[in-house]
Amino acid sequence: PTIGISIDTRYTEELANQNNLPMGLYVRDVMPLSGALKAGIKAGDIITKFNGIKINKFEELEAEKNEY
Repeated sequence: PTIGISIDTRYTEELANQNNLPMGLYVRDVMPLSGALKAGIKAGDIITKFNGIKINKFEELEAEKNEY
């Protein structure tokens, strides 16, 4: 399964701290007709949790997603 997002890998903990933003995954783009779009995720959002689990790395998001 896919979520339908692309992540900006340049978003780091240092950048988050400098801009007073939460650490997580910065959504660069949301694919048309995707589950992410239907869930209301938008470009510029920061994913900090998935299904109640804290997410800081793309691999963590993938692992949680693959549980479904």
